[in-house]
Amino acid sequence: MSHKLSNRKPAEVVRPSVYLKDELKARHWDNLWYLNYIFGSCSRDIIDIIYNGASITDKTARVIAKELGTSAELWLNLQKAWDERK
Repeated sequence: MSHKLSNRKPAEVVRPSVYLKDELKARHWDNLWYLNYIFGSCSRDIIDIIYNGASITDKTARVIAKELGTSAELWLNLQKAWDERK
């Protein structure tokens, strides 16, 4: 079976905050009180990402990764893909 590259569609690039919202909602961590509790001193940065579309930085990627059990690289790569899309 042969596939032509021209028939392939690029993956849709979505703002990283969309993924973050989905992950938090799946854990029932989607209210402000709980965000403050989970993310502590970084909660304002996380809230800014979620509600205002702020960029994920090295610092916030590490915090998100720690709390969600993922890698910081995942979040930084999502941000990079979004930035390159613009």
